[in-house]
Parts: sequence; C-alpha cells; structure tokens
Amino acid sequence: MNNKTFFLNRYAVAIFCALTIALSFAAYFLPLPREALPFLLVCIPAILAILLTAFTEGGTGVRSLLSKLTEWRICLKWLMTALAVTFAMRLAVSLIALAFGMIPSIQIRATTPVEVVLLAVIFLVAGILEELGWRGYVLPKLLETRSALYTSLVIGVFWGLVHLALHLPGMPSDGLPMLPTLFQLIGLSVILTWFFVQGGRNIILTSIVHAAQSFFVILNGGVTLEGQQWLMAVVWVAAGAMIVLTSRSMQKLPNPASV
Repeated sequence: MNNKTFFLNRYAVAIFCALTIALSFAAYFLPLPREALPFLLVCIPAILAILLTAFTEGGTGVRSLLSKLTEWRICLKWLMTALAVTFAMRLAVSLIALAFGMIPSIQIRATTPVEVVLLAVIFLVAGILEELGWRGYVLPKLLETRSALYTSLVIGVFWGLVHLALHLPGMPSDGLPMLPTLFQLIGLSVILTWFFVQGGRNIILTSIVHAAQSFFVILNGGVTLEGQQWLMAVVWVAAGAMIVLTSRSMQKLPNPASV
C-alpha cells in the first residue's frame, strides 16, 4: 500500500465529508438552472463514494459497494415498519400543527395517481443516491470502531451541513431557517442508522425510509414551509431519541466481524 492509498484509507470518512460539503456549495456556482442543482447535490455522495472506493480498494471494492444496490429482498416486517414510522412522523407534524392552531384541519395535498407515482420514483432515486454515499460508504466504516449512536450524530452533523446548500439564494429552502434543517438531519440520521443496523445493513431499506419520509409530505398540506421545518425538526429528533432510549443496538459497538 503506497502512502497516498494509506492516507485515503485512514482519513476516508473525513475526506468524504469535507469533499461532499465543499462540492455541494461549489455546485451552486455552476451555470446550471437552479431547478437542476438539488438533483446534482444528491449525486455527489454517490460519486465520491465510488471514486474513493476505486482509489483505495480498486475494482473489487467498487463492485462490492455497488452490489449493495441490488439487495432488494427486504424482510416484510422491516418494510412495513419503515412505511409505518415515516407515515407516523409526517402525521405527527400535522397533528402538532393542528393542536397549535397552525392549520384548521389535517389536509392531504391533492395529487393525481401519476403525480403520486412520479413523486415516489423521484424520492426513491434521490434517496438511493444519497444512501449509497452516507449509509453505503461512510456508515460501515464508522461502525467498525464507534457505536451506532456516535456514528449517527457524526453523519447527521455533516449531512446537515451539506443540506445548508439548499438555503442559498434561489434554492428550494431559500429564506427558511437553517437551524431546524440541521436538527432534522441529525434526527433522521439516527433513525436511518437504526434501520440499517436492525435491517441487515441494507441500504435499499434505508433508501425507502429516506424516500418515504419525503413522500409523506403529502400529509402536511396547509402547514407553511417554515412551520414544517420546525415541526419536522421536533418530530425527527423526538423519534431519534425514542430509538436511542429503547434500542441497545444504538449504544453498543457492533461486532467487527459482521462489518
């Protein structure tokens, strides 16, 4: 192993996180339509994961990484749990909004069957691209030596910083507060890590969780975008805290032999 490969192996996670943040903000200055940038941002983690794996592990490592995208056989229990949890979280956002008088009633956004399918596909593809980088590449490396909780918090902070690029002028979250975005991603990181550990380290499962929590935004009709930001932060962090308090797997170190 040469010095360059040794360096990349030793600091793979730090390099991945730093480059993902830097490239996400740098992409903003590309001469591209603002509408195209969010899709570019979700591609960056996947591209970096593949490139770093190629540099350190060669073709065999890349094939192993990409093979995680073919693991579509998911235990029905965990699939249903993923859909139930994400549905419940989005419903909780509307219930809290209703309780505080932010909306007169729970409203489901009007969507046609075609729009439902299109939204589901878009969110799933975006989720898979992000998950290949964060849960497919970074998470297993950190779990070799750290607890699932520690790993979740580290990933959540950096993942949240990446999403602050969406708050730049002209981007989808322009004008919305940044702080709840950070809390949302930290809470969601804990939730996704729990599904990853409990669901057999399957990133298709985490991709479904990732996509479903976005898709069920249809339950939050009538809630303002800023209201959604803060309520999502509260609900996502609360859900993550419940997982930490009730799941021993989040506290202990995984068996290195299983990584």
